Amino acid sequence: MVGDLDYSLVRSPLTKMSEKELTYLLNDTLVVMAYIKELEEKETSLIYIPLTSTGFVRNYCRKHTISVKENYAYRGLIKRLKLRSETYLSLCQAFMGGFTHASSFWSNGLCKDVYSYDLTSSYPTALVAEKYPMSSGYTIKINNEEELERLMSKYCVLMDITFYGIEESFIYEHYISESKCIELEGKQVDNGRIVKASMLRLLITDIDYSLIKKTYSYDRVKINNCIIFKKEYLPKEFVQCVLDFYVNKTTLKGIKGKESDYMRFKNLLNATYGMCCTNPCRDEIIFDGGEWSIKEKDIPTSLRNYNKSKSRFLFYAWGVWCTAYARQNLWSAILTLKQDYIYSDTDSVKIFNKDKYNYYFDDYNKKIEEKLVNALNYHNLDTSLIKPLNDKGEIKLMGVWDYEGHYKYFKTLGAKRYMYYDNDLHITIAGVNKRSGAKYLKWKYKDTLNIFKNFTNNLYFPATYTDENHIEQKACGKLTHTYIDEERKGVMLDYLGVPYEYDELSSVHLENTDYSLNMYQGYLDYIQGKWSNFLWQNRNIIR
Repeated sequence: MVGDLDYSLVRSPLTKMSEKELTYLLNDTLVVMAYIKELEEKETSLIYIPLTSTGFVRNYCRKHTISVKENYAYRGLIKRLKLRSETYLSLCQAFMGGFTHASSFWSNGLCKDVYSYDLTSSYPTALVAEKYPMSSGYTIKINNEEELERLMSKYCVLMDITFYGIEESFIYEHYISESKCIELEGKQVDNGRIVKASMLRLLITDIDYSLIKKTYSYDRVKINNCIIFKKEYLPKEFVQCVLDFYVNKTTLKGIKGKESDYMRFKNLLNATYGMCCTNPCRDEIIFDGGEWSIKEKDIPTSLRNYNKSKSRFLFYAWGVWCTAYARQNLWSAILTLKQDYIYSDTDSVKIFNKDKYNYYFDDYNKKIEEKLVNALNYHNLDTSLIKPLNDKGEIKLMGVWDYEGHYKYFKTLGAKRYMYYDNDLHITIAGVNKRSGAKYLKWKYKDTLNIFKNFTNNLYFPATYTDENHIEQKACGKLTHTYIDEERKGVMLDYLGVPYEYDELSSVHLENTDYSLNMYQGYLDYIQGKWSNFLWQNRNIIR
């Protein structure tokens, strides 16, 4: 019954419900009741049901790590993994999420014959295959890059570093995020990514440093501060949890009657990374005497509680390195693809000339399997855990590049702004509903190539439009929320004309919103400059 209810109709507590609406409400309630009952059976009592989805994976991992009586070593390790204020603040500044960006060579151009690849279980693979900070951080003095790179072979390194006269050496994509720079002078920017700068300062991990070395050149560098951690694989018990989630997700997928269990383990697997990078110092939201207030975080107190916590089984630094390793894996493709790279988003790439790079994808998949096998051998775990069988009896190796498909047309205007056509139109635009937006573009521009032609700067999605059947439809598909904190009262009429006297102390007004797709002029100028300077003889691109 998805989509059967029209939520735009004005209703009140006196509005008479239709039979279809009552059936919808009944089923909605029954589904929630069934889910609560299922959770009660799994969690033993309603009071133990976590408040958030991440809470489920926390409970599972805590139960299988520090709560196991024999796991003295794990508890001892966590007790030693402490954060000082300086280390914590540096980790926060160094933390970056997934890399999402468009190649400036192909941005705002219609690309033909595009291929898509995905990294399967990117973050869980990084947690299993790589080595992480396994000690408290130690601040040391580094005099030059040679000393730094020697340390990087043995330790996880967190550095405060300044580059002078830095500029791109890899012209097809740019790694450094403008938003992560503490100091920045004389910059040229590619849609939020640094092309060159006379000076920039930022906090990064050793993984980030290695990628910067591969993609930029610079006149000189100053290492302002350096914190090192012992580097080891994550604890066996935690790795076992990640692998259990992956095996169950893979083996349960597609099996009739196991849909609920499949979704459970899929969500648990996806949440493993999220809980690793949860910030230990957060503002407190307090409700007291009918009033809400926010108590700003006290970092020394929060860290003292974090370090002493007997329920803690994670270390914040693990999340910082997890995303760094995932970016490194993604960038191994970008560095190989060069001019045939079009777009990337966290764990996927869109490319030209698929067959030309079969060697890279095959080689990467072999190397990641070797890494995973080495990690499992270190832990004395069964290597079959990284390659379970699916419901068809096929091996599904963890962490490999998986071919997703071919697009007849693809076009991007930057991060989280792209559309493609295989046998249908698909859009991804932050701020626009995928289904509503695609439907509107088909209605307005009719022809597929005309849709792609108009997918450019200043494309406008109205709040609503009237289709060929004279039915009002949503174009943007999103709602504007207006929060009303003062009392409102009066008499309203519902859509059936029934009056209702209301008196609300606070409320929220929802209305359909429009969306205008605007590109920053500086980015447009940069793209135009790239097109002028590099005239690619590529039959796959239409300007």
